[in-house]
Amino acid sequence: MSSTSGVRQGWGFSLLRVFVITAAIASAVGLTFVTGLAVDNNVPDISSRAVGTVGLLVVTIAVIQFLAQVAALMWAGKVHRTARLGEAELAARNDQLWLVNRLCSLLERENDRRSVGNRLIDFWFEEFEATGVACWMTNVYGAVEMPDPARFSAASGRVSLPDTERVVLARNASRDWRPLVVEETNQPRALDPSRPPTGSFLMFLPLVGDDICEGVLEVAGSASGWRFGRWQLLTTIAGQIAAALQRARAYDQLQQRAEEDYVTGLFNHGYMQSYLEKAMQESDSTDEPLALMFFDVNDFKSFNDTLGHGAGDRVLQIVADKLRLMSQGLGVVGRSGGDEFMIIMPRRTADDADKFIKTFQTWLAERAPAINGVYRIRVSCGHAIYPIDAHNRHELLAAADVSLYQNKRKTSLHSRAGGDPEESPPLGVYGLLDRLVENVHCRDPYSRKHSEATADYAIVLARHLGLSPSAEKTLRLASLLHDVGKIGVPETLLAKPGPLSEGEFDVVKHQLSIAEQLIVDIPNAQEVRSLVLLHHERWDGTGYPRGLHGEEIPYLARLLSVADAFAAITLDRPYKKGLTVKQALREIRKGARTQFDPSVVAAFCEAMAGNGDKPAEEVASRASRGRQLA
Repeated sequence: MSSTSGVRQGWGFSLLRVFVITAAIASAVGLTFVTGLAVDNNVPDISSRAVGTVGLLVVTIAVIQFLAQVAALMWAGKVHRTARLGEAELAARNDQLWLVNRLCSLLERENDRRSVGNRLIDFWFEEFEATGVACWMTNVYGAVEMPDPARFSAASGRVSLPDTERVVLARNASRDWRPLVVEETNQPRALDPSRPPTGSFLMFLPLVGDDICEGVLEVAGSASGWRFGRWQLLTTIAGQIAAALQRARAYDQLQQRAEEDYVTGLFNHGYMQSYLEKAMQESDSTDEPLALMFFDVNDFKSFNDTLGHGAGDRVLQIVADKLRLMSQGLGVVGRSGGDEFMIIMPRRTADDADKFIKTFQTWLAERAPAINGVYRIRVSCGHAIYPIDAHNRHELLAAADVSLYQNKRKTSLHSRAGGDPEESPPLGVYGLLDRLVENVHCRDPYSRKHSEATADYAIVLARHLGLSPSAEKTLRLASLLHDVGKIGVPETLLAKPGPLSEGEFDVVKHQLSIAEQLIVDIPNAQEVRSLVLLHHERWDGTGYPRGLHGEEIPYLARLLSVADAFAAITLDRPYKKGLTVKQALREIRKGARTQFDPSVVAAFCEAMAGNGDKPAEEVASRASRGRQLA
């Protein structure tokens, strides 16, 4: 009831009381006057009939006065009761608004269905004194699944049902979109807010979205825990929960699409890189190996060119389906590039990887369907084991790339020669180059950190610019190998703290030609050699070894130049403290248009924005996990 209505009723009651009192006074005066006249007989003209008439009038007025008093008392009681009901209703409305507002504030930040369920459990236990809550989620077709999450206390007197009956009631509520309640008689009935339970109960509340039932909320409790007016709020509460679950379902679908390759349905490159980082961290904590395998479809371009892109997609789907089936329970499989697949298998050794690859190749040769009934699928495979073949993610990817490349070249030689190639003694994943790199790192510990940091920052820049996985792979290899030519530089020059003389600098520059000769047996060797050779060229044409100017310098070499310089000025040396990220970015900006491509500098600053004065090691660690590249 509004305050205006209450004031209006109060004025009406006051006027009635004035009228009754006035009528009583008038009747008393009239009765006294008439009675006095009759007794004293001072007015001889008044007859007995007149006296009787006046007496009847007085009696009538007295009766009216009595009835008016009774009506006034009844009206006063009604006004009082209405006022009390109005106060209770107002309190209930305030409680309802507060309850809905709190529920919305709890759910607005949750984008995961399980997180929404956990929030709901806390909400019902706190606000409705529930003794048990279970969230029966539904699938994309609206069919309920087993409750998860759920929490039930050991409260006595709680209505309890067998699990089979709970499943039936949850399914009925989701199918009929109608809440059900079971009281102490254990007989389910449709829940009517105007006829709520009076004791312990078990309620199944359907959470209906726009198209399907998003879930069923099972709540065990007692009517004593429910305040006045809350039963009428069930529809509103269910609608808010359903909206949150619907939003979480849409978020899950978007996230799944963002992590899924459209053609094969496997995980995409970004997800696999993130998963690999987590798997390596787990490998470090458990001291167990990790197998990384690459699979590359041979002559994939010919399928697209000869038979059309539909046939090419069919090839990818055949390979993807078999790899998915074989890796179930063993690891995670994804598409890492155009015709490349990646499998990450925790707790697996090189022997396990070899057996997996042999089984897959056997299936491919004997049972895989031929495209158009004629063309056979051939796949090259390679693997690397962490931490045996590599010390970090970039090295592990590079090692698996090299292993794949060697297998592809061996397969190509075999197909041309028509016989089995002779087995050559293993020299490690990189062969001779692997040992030379390790030698450089042993001579100059700074070189390893610098190469790894350069690779991290180069990948940050490449992904910020949206480069292809192939370009990213080439840039990563060049970053890791750009100092391999130091094998021919004397250790005294590598460790010299001061500036180099002109003759010493000529010796150091010679490392580029050494690196050019060493980088041969790796994927994209020609491109990697070019990047390593030209990453010291300058935008203004004063660099070395060729004095290239501006856009004459290969684009990836310009990226590597910025990443190399940033890593160099942020890493600590025995004789010099590294700069913070903020200070280093300031120095990089100073080199725009002279040492560096200004557009690359701008892109790198954008990619590294938000790091401020953080230590370079922390930023490099985050970069290696891909967190800079949201």
